Amino acid sequence: MKDIPPTRILYVDDDEDDHILFQRVLHQIPNSYYHLYFKTTHDNAIKWIRQNPCDVLFVDFYLGDKTGLALIKKIQEMGLTMPAIVLTGQSNPDIDTQSLYGGADDYLEKPHLTPVLLDRTIRYALERRRHLSLLTERQSQLERLGKKLLAIQEKERKRLARELHDGIGSTLTAVKYALEENLYYQTAGDAHERPSLESILSWVKQAITETRAICSRLRPETLDDLGLKLTVESLCKKTRQISDGIEILSHVELKDENFPEELKIAVYRILQEAFNNVVKHSDATKVEVSLMETDDELTLSIHDNGIGFGVPVDSKENAGSGFGLESMKERVELLSGHFELQSEPQKGTLITCYWPKS
Repeated sequence: MKDIPPTRILYVDDDEDDHILFQRVLHQIPNSYYHLYFKTTHDNAIKWIRQNPCDVLFVDFYLGDKTGLALIKKIQEMGLTMPAIVLTGQSNPDIDTQSLYGGADDYLEKPHLTPVLLDRTIRYALERRRHLSLLTERQSQLERLGKKLLAIQEKERKRLARELHDGIGSTLTAVKYALEENLYYQTAGDAHERPSLESILSWVKQAITETRAICSRLRPETLDDLGLKLTVESLCKKTRQISDGIEILSHVELKDENFPEELKIAVYRILQEAFNNVVKHSDATKVEVSLMETDDELTLSIHDNGIGFGVPVDSKENAGSGFGLESMKERVELLSGHFELQSEPQKGTLITCYWPKS
């Protein structure tokens, strides 16, 4: 029990006798480990809370010239999230309703207070606040990821627009002028030298090649034609062919391919980015890729024996180590997955991604 920190309870009541009774009931709770603090006024309670951590607040509804709800409101304005429980000397539906809408987590009557009821009230209030905190954090995380997703989409749109303008746009413009020039001299019956049909055809072929390359970057055709397993194996094979001196080993074990389309694309893009990092930055001679499906999850791991790097201790900074790691992490988390990065100088890098199966 000593290894577990005590639950710090602040009891605010202008009646010291009620405090003694509350303390007596609290001490009757079996295996209890609480520290109880007592204040008699609204202002003294606020002063104490500003200087001390507190897990649970119990406050009398009538508190001198103020109410317990005023204290709860002040605490909420301070940004504190401790559960607050209102106590009163008698049953009153109006007080019950005011407490509910005034921010209180619960409402208890002093004459009916028992060790069992008090213990349950404290445990339930703490658990509710814990879940609420997790839910709030999850909501904030989803909002951050949503903003990052919009930024990624906008970045992709700009890149695509630039590729279309500089590549296909320029090629098609050249084709247009060449055809116009041919048509002009043909109509005029002039034998003036003009672009040959062979050169125009080569430009058209170039435009087709660039179009296919852009389409492949947007969405690989093999995902639709071959499925995730063969697409991953194909990407490993292509990378192996263009990467001199890098051995790429792949182990793909999928029982079925009934995965959401966005998950298939995420796996492909993460692997694509990882290969890009290995080829450009790692000085690795060997890469091991594993894509495994179990009853509970899908796991992708990419392990290289390259130069590695130091990973920040703060997990929030892990994805900011460069080399596209942040976008990998975002892709994983946007699909409710978990991203892990392990790396040390001269000891290689291991990237592992987990996605739960729904």
